[in-house]
Amino acid sequence: MRFYERRIRRIMPALLLLLFFATVPAVVLLLPADLIGYGKSVLATLTFVANIYFWRDTDYFSRAAEAKPLLHVWSLGVEEQFYIAFPLLIAVFARFWPRATLPAIALLTLASLAANVLALRIGGASPAFFLLPTRAWELGGGALIALLPRDRAPYGLAAGILGAAGSVAVLVGIASPVQWFGSVPVALPAVIGTMLLIFAGQDKQSPINRMLEIRPLVFVGLISYSLYLWHWPVIVFSQYYLVRDLHPGEMFVAIVAMTSCAVLSWRYVERPFRSKSIPARSACTAAGSGAAMLAAVAGAALIWSNGLPSRMSGEAAAINAAVGTNYRCPVPNYIRMGQSRACVLNLPSRNPADANVVLLGNSHAQMYAPLWETILTERELAGLLVPANGCLPTVSVNISRSCIGVASSNLAEIGNLSNVETVILGLTWAHDGLVDAAGKKIDNRDGVELARGLDDLIGRLRGFGKTSC
Repeated sequence: MRFYERRIRRIMPALLLLLFFATVPAVVLLLPADLIGYGKSVLATLTFVANIYFWRDTDYFSRAAEAKPLLHVWSLGVEEQFYIAFPLLIAVFARFWPRATLPAIALLTLASLAANVLALRIGGASPAFFLLPTRAWELGGGALIALLPRDRAPYGLAAGILGAAGSVAVLVGIASPVQWFGSVPVALPAVIGTMLLIFAGQDKQSPINRMLEIRPLVFVGLISYSLYLWHWPVIVFSQYYLVRDLHPGEMFVAIVAMTSCAVLSWRYVERPFRSKSIPARSACTAAGSGAAMLAAVAGAALIWSNGLPSRMSGEAAAINAAVGTNYRCPVPNYIRMGQSRACVLNLPSRNPADANVVLLGNSHAQMYAPLWETILTERELAGLLVPANGCLPTVSVNISRSCIGVASSNLAEIGNLSNVETVILGLTWAHDGLVDAAGKKIDNRDGVELARGLDDLIGRLRGFGKTSC
């Protein structure tokens, strides 16, 4: 129980402080839909399942992720779940099979690493990124070092060599693009490097250990948890307010702000609770439980109030209501189209067979829909928007195999529309990694593979007798 008490003292006070202060700008700045999502993320954070919530709700690498102030606490969810299960596992092995403890943890760590690789190949980046079974190997690596006998620790030259190798591995892991490692998790070099640094660091006289004891580095380590908590909300709220990315000067101000918040959080909240200068266990438990309950009630209230739309002006509320009619469609006139919904653009009959023009793509095509509806109306033409949010319209390459299935279905549906003469493509080129129809990863950092995919799509459309632009 002492272990769990230490973890609670380490994690919860600073986290509850962040939730309290982050909720204020969330209520002031976020649109109702985003505020509802924020409320859900608060509840997920307090129940230690933030990683599962964001796995189901978010593409971590998409632009939409930048409107989620608590997205970064997914990793805290993984950590909390690990800390709940791992001590119990160690206790069972220590009680019944003490000599098998280290081999068992090593085997489970390798199994988690294998699960990560398998998830990347089968399910894409999201499950491999967010879930405990596919991320436990990183924490398991640290557990293995902790369980190794102290008399096996390196000293002298061996410690120096291992420390240097660990430093290089960490730098490679930080600086390297994902494509360098194929199906191997990009975090693997950094994890191995960190394990080597910890193992070599048991020699207090090693060069690496002395370097890491430099006071500025030690201070960064001291505030690292609070800095982790504060960095993302500061960036998200700043960009949300400005409706754009931060310029270099603004990013510098944001770094100063998040560092200042982290220092204050560490000095007045994190350190007192960790050092037990607030020793009354019953009082701490009551206060912590009350704060957590208050945060949970606040999160639930944001959901139940439908994101507090009453905060908005009449015009903004009307726009928000219109946008909220359907996530994939900016107008309420939608119909089914293959595996995606299709938006009716000046098509009174709501029959796809009567359409003359199709707007095909993802959310980038979707944002053009109001403009194209106006153009089609002026020219007395009928059209459809066929979006597949989170995917590309290409069928030879795409973001995932499931996206290829959606794109193929949409293409077949469009091919059957005999009245459609023109297909307008709308998408983004910013996709470094794609997959082919077999699920094999393709390097698209130079954009060549996507260009080939578009050529293939245009050729297929031409085969259906349709012009694309």
